[in-house]
Amino acid sequence: VVMTLGGLELLEKVDVVDQTKRVPAVAYTRTLDGLIVRGINFHPPNARDEIKTDEQVHNELVRLADMAHRRGASIWSMDYAKDAAMAETAIGDALKKSYVPFPVSNPDLRFTQIPAGRPINENPNNISGINHVKNFLMLTDASAWDTQDEFVLAVAGTNYDAVVVDVYHRRTPLTARSVDGLKYKKLGARRLVFATMNVGEAESERYYWKSDWGEGSPYFIGPPTPENPDKYTVQYW
Repeated sequence: VVMTLGGLELLEKVDVVDQTKRVPAVAYTRTLDGLIVRGINFHPPNARDEIKTDEQVHNELVRLADMAHRRGASIWSMDYAKDAAMAETAIGDALKKSYVPFPVSNPDLRFTQIPAGRPINENPNNISGINHVKNFLMLTDASAWDTQDEFVLAVAGTNYDAVVVDVYHRRTPLTARSVDGLKYKKLGARRLVFATMNVGEAESERYYWKSDWGEGSPYFIGPPTPENPDKYTVQYW
């Protein structure tokens, strides 16, 4: 199963002659099983402390997400929600469009904890494919747990239909045993487990980083990102 996190603009091709003309990128869309869309309704506070997504941006995200949805892609929505009322609004809007919602309360979008309470649309069924997913958990930073076993036990105590994790716990890759442990809900039913892969940025603390790497060396390493000097943009193509 292949999903993207963001990148909705890639669902359309722009005419090289007339930039106002766009056509669906059918071949690309067919390679995807789903997309995770961030901030359709609410985004983390910006410099002006605004949270509600601009109406024009909202409409464009919905238009592209709906286009992919009509072609069979599952849409998972991830909205920032600083309070229960905002979370309810985000969940309600997502469910109306048959999206799978996940309200996020952490403004820096670091997925370090399991939300309190039970999953949205919790169900006891085995999840055999992405179209059966009714809820999901994004948990891509497991450093809060001292060991892999503790991390796996924490996730195994939930009933989420799908879990998105990093392939590493701190500096150690998840073992096959750990991944197998993540694949079962608390009720015993099977769920989907996704591994994330960042194709747009490289991080200096990762296993692949070599001591002589830096901006421009190798040539595909770009400048550091504004929010994290240990993370570099890369020419992923």
